[in-house]
Amino acid sequence: MWAVSPNSMIVHPQNGQLIKHEVLDIFGWTWAENPIVSVEVSTDGGENWKEAIVEARKNVEWQKFSFRWLPKSAGEYLIIVRAFDSLGNCQPLTSRRNQVSRAMIFVQNSLDEKNLHPNID
Repeated sequence: MWAVSPNSMIVHPQNGQLIKHEVLDIFGWTWAENPIVSVEVSTDGGENWKEAIVEARKNVEWQKFSFRWLPKSAGEYLIIVRAFDSLGNCQPLTSRRNQVSRAMIFVQNSLDEKNLHPNID
């Protein structure tokens, strides 16, 4: 058996999702062999990071994380989350089985707009 390194996944919003410009609840799951003590969220592709709320671990269950965010304006946003365990191990940004979870979203002032993002049907 091997150790489980810090890992996380974004459940909401989903990659490629079109979002109305309003407060958005970002949430997902995180897990590792050791308890996850911190999850950081970036809404600008990894340039800046903020702390998410992480629920306490019960036994060896996955832990839910959540982060409330208001986009500055309409546009594209790359959301990235990374987890840290109680030993200080961090989920890697790239090139690993447990690399960070990413979701590109498209924020619009109204979901009725005629100028929807060209990559969205």
